Order: sequence, then C-alpha cells, then structure tokens
Amino acid sequence: MPRIVIVFLIIIGVALAGTLVTFIVLRNQQNAPVQRGTKVIAKDSNLFFSSDGGESWAGVSGLGSAIPRVLAFKSGAHNKLYIGTESNGLFIARDGADTVEHVSDPKGILADDARITAFAQNIDGTQLFIGATQNSRARVIRLTEDSAEEIFVAALDRFDITGLAVNTGNARHITIAVADGTAFETQDGGKSRSWEPISRIGSGIAGFWDDGKPEGAFWAIDNKGSLFQSGSRGRLWKELPRVAFDGVKITKMYNLVFSVIRHSLLAATSHGLLESQDAGFSWSSFRMPIPSGSSPITTVITHPHLPEIFWAASGDQIYRTDDSGISWRQTLLAEKKNIIIMAVDSNKPKHLYAGTSQ
Repeated sequence: MPRIVIVFLIIIGVALAGTLVTFIVLRNQQNAPVQRGTKVIAKDSNLFFSSDGGESWAGVSGLGSAIPRVLAFKSGAHNKLYIGTESNGLFIARDGADTVEHVSDPKGILADDARITAFAQNIDGTQLFIGATQNSRARVIRLTEDSAEEIFVAALDRFDITGLAVNTGNARHITIAVADGTAFETQDGGKSRSWEPISRIGSGIAGFWDDGKPEGAFWAIDNKGSLFQSGSRGRLWKELPRVAFDGVKITKMYNLVFSVIRHSLLAATSHGLLESQDAGFSWSSFRMPIPSGSSPITTVITHPHLPEIFWAASGDQIYRTDDSGISWRQTLLAEKKNIIIMAVDSNKPKHLYAGTSQ
C-alpha cells in the first residue's frame, strides 16, 4: 500500500477518534448537574441581601420569623448592620454575611422581646441609641461595645418612640419624637435624664426624619397624614401644604429620605414615589413601571455617592434607576412578601438589604 495512503488513513483515524472523545465529553457535560452558587438561601426569611446592587437577592438566615422595623449600618465602620425587629429585639449582620446574630443583653436592659422602632448613632458609631418598647413602655437605650444604659423612659404606656436624632456636631444633643406627639431634648446625652419637652404636635407623630446635618432640618408626619418641618431641631414646627400630586391627597407616607447629593426629599407614599426640591412644600412624581396610584411605594433608598441612582420597592418588587428616574430595572425577591424597609452600605453600595413583613 502506498505510503501516502497509509498517512491519509492515519489522519482519518485520529480525526474520528477525536470526534468520538469530544462527543463523549459533551454528553457527560450535558448529563452532569448544573453548578450553582454556594450561598445559602434561607426559606421564609424576612430579611434579604443583595451583593450586586439589587440584581439578585438571597434570604438571610438567623432572623427566624422576626419582622424588621428599622435597619441602619454602623456609622464609620460600615461593616455592621443593625436590625431592629417588631418583637424580637436587636440583631446584627456583619459585612454582607448571609446569617445574622441576635444581641442578648445579659443585664436585661435591652429585652430579647423588645419592639425596636428607631435608631440613631453618634458620628463615629461608638454609641447606638435605640428606641425600644418593653413592658408596654417606650424608652431609649444607649448601647456601646461593652455596656447598655437606659437614658429615657416615656411617661405613658402604649406610645412608641417614632424617631431619634443625634446632633452630629454634638453627640450629647439628642432629640426624641414620641408617638403621642411630644418631642423631647437633652443636652447632656441623657446622663442626668434631664429631658426637656420642647414641642408637641397635637395629633401625634407617626413618622420622624432628619437630614443628618448638625443644625439641619427635621420632618414629622402626624396620624392624619399632615407633614411638618422644623428648622430648629424640633423646637418649632411648621405645617406644610398637604402632600398631593395631580390633585390627589396622599393618604400614607411610608418612608422619607433626605438626599444630600440630590438636594431633595424622596418620599415613598400610597400614591407612588414623589420628590420635593423645596424641603417638602411641593412635590413631583416619577414615571415608573407601575402607574401612580395603582400600587404604593413602601420604601425608597438613595445611592450614597451617585445622585442619579436610587431604589424603590412595592410588594415583592424592587425598582432601580441609574438615570434619576427616566428608566427603571425591576427585580423580584425569591419569596412573595411585602418589602417594608431597605438599606444600602455607603462603603459598599452594591450591598443592599431589604426587610419584609409576613
């Protein structure tokens, strides 16, 4: 047989053998199980975590059936998330971990079954002030790495602490809003319990927010849905025009955020997502995938560094805009639950948390 024919047959044989091997490998790959991420997804969790800016979400374990009411990253460090719950006390999540830890105070000053309704911190995060209701009475507890101290107790039962503000220029200057409508102030950090009642909103304080500046503004919403503003850290209040858009009065304001980099207020409301550029006197609406008034926006958070990026939630849906609300991307939680609160890590803005109700 000529040598050229032998060489040709060898080449053909090698090619056929290679094709056979490739076929076997591909068939094995098709039959092999799909490799998935190793991150634990907790079932029936009320806290969800995203490490990619809200594109995907996983349930966080360790919270059980507890419902988050307030979320706050530790000031300065940004690697610790405080989670205040409806009736299960305080939890902590550390640096994007997919599990949380329950904080149990051995002295019982902060009860394991406390209803936590408000957080505030000094500027370096060494002191956490907690608005908590225990034994039917609201109080403020100052928590540090090695101690817990009760610094305020409300005079009446059944009225929660609805807001806390620590002056970032003077950590001893603390303001409290109580659900009965009274605002209290201390100038010594509450050490002497010399809390002065400085003002009162007659129909109660259902929500309370501040802009975070040393001598900045406060906003409060009463039980009738009226919005108030204070430029004197709660000593004097001005009632603002009723929040409305296109002639529709807003019946519920769930969340209010002052965005320093946008120089505006963002409000999650029963009518949708609204923005005010004049401290709450007038409002405009965003064009979102869900029409205004069709479904409430229950919470909104802003990117800590980029004014055009923010997130809003409705039901189990999270909406993100990268262009100040011109266009939106939508994602869903793994479980059908109602999102009631969100938080973003200012040190790692792709790290987000979302708290839900049952």
